[in-house]
Amino acid sequence: MSSSSQNHDHLHLTEIFHLYPEEEPFCVGHASSSGHRCRQPTNAKNRHTACTLLEKGTAMLRKGQGVDKLLRDLAPLVLCNRWHQDQADHFINVWTGQNKRRQYKQQQYTSENWKCSCSISGCTPHDPQLQFQINCEFWHHGFP
Repeated sequence: MSSSSQNHDHLHLTEIFHLYPEEEPFCVGHASSSGHRCRQPTNAKNRHTACTLLEKGTAMLRKGQGVDKLLRDLAPLVLCNRWHQDQADHFINVWTGQNKRRQYKQQQYTSENWKCSCSISGCTPHDPQLQFQINCEFWHHGFP
């Protein structure tokens, strides 16, 4: 299923980070000489553990929990042991940024950013005509 057709709060970490350790069994590191992605295979056990962490992280996100520590555990698992373990911090920073952007986009559309007020007018004992009005404005960081 395309991530564009999904609600942001239901995205899987694999979709947020474009990281698929089972389908792409190669290191996510980049060769500094060519700039291309590394073609070294990653350890099968590490890929399995990475998939488990991605599932766990997805569940944590859906509960509103942070995944920063999980990303520290995840990064070395998807990098080859031979050349790219030193890129773990880089990928942690990239994934943290991607997750923050996802949270920001999601937050833009949550009800917490809507300021609503209700007013009732025209309701007197002699005039039972009731007018009910709801005004809602989208607020972001306190500004309409």
